[in-house]
Amino acid sequence: MSPKEPNSIEQYHGGKKFSGWRTLVLGVGSLFLTVASSPADPPKIMEDNSSLVPPPYYQTSSGTPGTPGNTPSPESMKAIEIAAQQGEAKAQFQLAQIHEHKQESAEATKWYRKAAEQQFVPAMSKLGVICLADQALKMEGIKWLQQAAELKDAEAMFALGQAYVDGNGVFRNEVKGMTLIRHAADLGLPKAQYFLGMASSAHEDASPDAAQNVSWFQARAEQNDLGAMINLGLCYLNGRGVTKDPAQATVWFRKAAERNDAAGQFWLARAYLVGDGVDIDEQESVRLYTLSANQGLGLAGFYLANMEFRGQGTPKNPTEALKWYRFAAEKGVPDASAQVGWMYLYGQGTAKDVNEAVKWLAPTAEIGNASALGLMGVCYDQGWGVTQNFATARDYYAKAAAGKNRDAADFLGRAYLDGRGVETNLDTAIKWLQIAAENGQQNSQYTLGNLYYGKSGVAKNPEAMTNWFFKAAAQGHAEALLQVGLLYQQGDTVPEDDALAFKYFKFATDKGVLKAEFELGKSYLNGKGTKIYEKEGLRLLREAAEKNFLDAQLYLGDFYLRSTNATEAAGWFRKAAKSGNAIAEFQLSLLYSRGTGVTKDLDEAAVLTSQSAQQGYAPGENAMGYCYDQGEGVKQDLVEAYKWYQLAIAQHNHYAELNLEKLKPRMTPEQIAEGEKRVKEFVPWKPKKKN
Repeated sequence: MSPKEPNSIEQYHGGKKFSGWRTLVLGVGSLFLTVASSPADPPKIMEDNSSLVPPPYYQTSSGTPGTPGNTPSPESMKAIEIAAQQGEAKAQFQLAQIHEHKQESAEATKWYRKAAEQQFVPAMSKLGVICLADQALKMEGIKWLQQAAELKDAEAMFALGQAYVDGNGVFRNEVKGMTLIRHAADLGLPKAQYFLGMASSAHEDASPDAAQNVSWFQARAEQNDLGAMINLGLCYLNGRGVTKDPAQATVWFRKAAERNDAAGQFWLARAYLVGDGVDIDEQESVRLYTLSANQGLGLAGFYLANMEFRGQGTPKNPTEALKWYRFAAEKGVPDASAQVGWMYLYGQGTAKDVNEAVKWLAPTAEIGNASALGLMGVCYDQGWGVTQNFATARDYYAKAAAGKNRDAADFLGRAYLDGRGVETNLDTAIKWLQIAAENGQQNSQYTLGNLYYGKSGVAKNPEAMTNWFFKAAAQGHAEALLQVGLLYQQGDTVPEDDALAFKYFKFATDKGVLKAEFELGKSYLNGKGTKIYEKEGLRLLREAAEKNFLDAQLYLGDFYLRSTNATEAAGWFRKAAKSGNAIAEFQLSLLYSRGTGVTKDLDEAAVLTSQSAQQGYAPGENAMGYCYDQGEGVKQDLVEAYKWYQLAIAQHNHYAELNLEKLKPRMTPEQIAEGEKRVKEFVPWKPKKKN
C-alpha cells in the first residue's frame, strides 16, 4: 500500500498536479508548509514580510528603532497619529500597519484607504489586496491594484497577476497573470520569484526560462533562506532549470537540515534512503526522518513508519510503525490514513479491528484516495465492518482502479472472473487484470499467466502465458516462480534447462511452495540441474509429504517400493490413502493382497481396491473385477466382474481386456446383458478425506 519515493512536488498530493498557480506561493518558510496539510484543505501559504517599502520607523519604549512587530513608544505613536490626521500619506500608511498588527482591521483599512487616495503606491497595493479578499469589494480591489501596478509597484503586480491566474475578481487570463508576476519578479519581489520558481518545479512547461528561476533560488539560498535552499535542491534533484545533479541537491538539503529545517531533514533522509547523491545509509535515513517528524512534518512520519514496518535501518516494529502512520494521518497525509486502516483490517501492529479500520478508511475514501477506496472495496467484499455487499464492493474497486490503484484493478478483475457482485464476464475480467498487470500487480500477472495457459475458457496463448509468468516471477510471486521452473523443466515455451528449473524451484521453495519443494527434492534425487544428493532430496520430499502434499507422499511410496523397503512404502501410501487418493488405495491394496510390507489381508485389500475402483481408477477397476472374478476378499460375482472389467477397458486398460476374454466363456447371455446394464448405471464417487 506504500507509494513510491517522491521526487517531485506533485507527488506530495497523491500524484495530483496543483489545481492553480496560487497553491505554489511560498515565502521564506519551508516548502513543506504546503504539504503537511490535508489535500482536503487549502494549503497554508507563507507570506513574505519583505516589501519594497521599508517598515515604518519609530522609537520603541526602549528608545530603539521599531518595526511593525514592536509596540511603538507613546511619543512615536502620538507623532504618527498627528501626522496621519494632518494628511501625511506615509504616516497614514504606517498607522494602518500598526492597526493591522493589532488585528484592528476596520481601522487599518480606513487609514490604508486615506493613504491610497493620496496616490501613495504601497497603500494602493495593500488596499487592493484587502478589498480583493472581500466579495463585495473585489471590483474596488482590482481598481487599486491596476493603478499601483501601472506605477510599477511589484506587490500590486504580483497580487493582480494572481487575480488573473485564479480568475479572482476578473476574467481568468493565465498568460496576462503570469506576465504580471514575471514583471514583479524582475523588480526583485521575493514572493514572485518563489512563485515562478515553484511553478517551474511543479510544471515543466510553466516557465520559458527555468534557469532564471534557479538563479532566483540560488541568490536567496546563499542568503541562508531555508525555503530557497530546499527549492534549489529540488531543481538540482529533478534537473529543472539546471543540469540534474543529485549530489548538489544533497548539498543544499544538508545545509537546510543542519539549520534544523524539517524539510531539509526530510529530503536528506530520502537521499540516504534511495542513494541520491550519497551512499545508501538506512540508519541515517531513519534518524533524519525522526528529526523531521518530531518537528511535526507528517510526510516524514509516513516514511518513518514505512521504514519501521519494513525493518529498514531499524528493527522491524509494526506497532511503532502504526504510531507514526497515525501521526502522519492526523497531519493530513491520506496514504497514512489508508495504511492505518489496512493495519487494523489485517491486524498488523495491533489487534485486528475491522470496525476501527472502516473508521479510518471511509472518510479517506470519500476524498478519493485510491488505496482507501480499494480497501473499502475489500471491506464490502468480505463484510468486514460493514454489511457485505458485492455490488458496493465493485463500485469501490472501480473508483480505486480509475485512480490507478493496481490492487483495486486486480480485485475488480477477479470479481468479473468469479461473478462476485457482477455477472461473470471473462472479457471484462481480462481487461481489468491486464490494467493491473501492466502496472506491476503480480497477482494479476500470475492470474493472466494461468488464464492464457488455456484455463477458464480462455484460448491458450503460450507466448502471453510465458510473458506473464516471467513478469510475476521477476517480482518474487511464489507460484509464478514455480511455473517458470516448470517451463524450463518441460522445455515447452522456453528452451529446456534443468539448471534454471532447479534455480526457480529453489526460489519458490524458499517462499513455502510445497510443489516446488517436491520438484526440488526430485531434482536432488535424480541429479536434474544439480549433482545427485539423495539425502537432501529425501529430506525435502519428506518435509513436503509431512505437510500432506499428496504427490510427495505418492512419490516416496513408489521410491521406497522400488528400493525394496516395502514397510516404508506402505507407510507413505497409507498417508496418501487417508486423503482418499485412488492411486494410493490401489497400491496399498496390492501390498495387502501380497503381504508385502504389511500383514497379508485379502479383506482389507478388497476394501481398498473397491474404494479405488469406485473413484473410476482403471487399475482399481480391473483389480476389482479380478476380485469378483476369483472371489478374493469378496463373494464371487461374474456379473460384477464383467462390469468392472468393462469400465477399466473404457479407459484403455489392456489387462482388463485379457481378463474379460477369459471371463466371457463362463457367462450366460443374460449375465452379460445384466453386466452391460450395470456399466451404464455406474457413477464414480468422490471420496471424503479420512482421519
